[in-house]
Amino acid sequence: MRLMILKISVIALAAQLFVSQPTAQSAVPNVLYPMKLVAVKPAYGIPSRTFRAYISKSEVDIVRRLQLIAVEPYPILAIPLPPPELIVEPGIENSKTFNLASLALRSSETLLGHRRGSYEFKSHFIIGRTQKWIKEQVAKLGCVVDLSRTGGVFLMGSTICNQTIVVINLTGYFFITSAGQKITSALEARAEPLFSKTDYRIISRNISSMAHEWVHIARNGISSGFSAGNEPAWLREGMAEIISGLAMVRASVGFNNYLKFHVIRFHKFSNIARSCPNPLSTYRRSTFLLSNCEYLLGGLAVELLIANYGGLDKLISLYDDVHETNDFNRSFINIYGMSIRSFESRADKYSRYVAIAANRRLP
Repeated sequence: MRLMILKISVIALAAQLFVSQPTAQSAVPNVLYPMKLVAVKPAYGIPSRTFRAYISKSEVDIVRRLQLIAVEPYPILAIPLPPPELIVEPGIENSKTFNLASLALRSSETLLGHRRGSYEFKSHFIIGRTQKWIKEQVAKLGCVVDLSRTGGVFLMGSTICNQTIVVINLTGYFFITSAGQKITSALEARAEPLFSKTDYRIISRNISSMAHEWVHIARNGISSGFSAGNEPAWLREGMAEIISGLAMVRASVGFNNYLKFHVIRFHKFSNIARSCPNPLSTYRRSTFLLSNCEYLLGGLAVELLIANYGGLDKLISLYDDVHETNDFNRSFINIYGMSIRSFESRADKYSRYVAIAANRRLP
């Protein structure tokens, strides 16, 4: 098995050598046709059967490039960020969701790093089921957080206290499926739902949770603790979405692939054409609601940015440059050779093609 995995990794690496990383001036154009009919079987959850979906020509190309990044055995040359310390509520150690999310977290750590090596910081992950225990651990770390926007509770996942502490409330991930639902003591006492009885889209969301939140910490670490005030919310959340997806694929050693992640997240989790009709620039600021379009449209935009405009290396360089300029818009121009608004227009076109393909009637 180890030999087979090594062989697959070497083949992927060799293939990647033939994939150019285009610049802003020579980027691969967005293309709708020819659409491709693909078959996808969820790695976990119900229904377990294979389903079909159309994807645009641009999606075919972008998924292929991101799959290569996900399985590339030698991460880009950057100084690794210090791994977080995990603080786990007793009784969670045997949770299947927790264990799969932990594997994805470790994989996400290999995908991001920083250049200078002069920024030292310590981060913590608090993973629990009950509000009482979670709040006690946050207080022990000397962190004071305003929970007024979520009704005084840690709802699901959040990065707090100057991007140094992540809280993962597994009760929220297990049972919250729509805005307006509340965390109750009865939910906290319920057993973790079986994967065999849980929608595959919810499982995909849940096992990406720790990696998603880690990206927020890593993003802050790359820029040596500095965060520009004009960083778009769609880029912040989209980056976390896509790198956590890459991490899930990387951690699964062949059980998952990027096509599955892409189709589940952007074709099946939400109808983007109906739920996110506005242009990407609308989502430069967070709206503090569940499942907002900065995650969905932002995820598609970051797919495009990584696949067609220089890969993870350029994205890391962007956050490095932010530390120097104190201006996210200026750094974007410095690294990508175009304005954020210009890129947003290209990302809007890609998102439209994804929506068209997702809504095409199946034969």
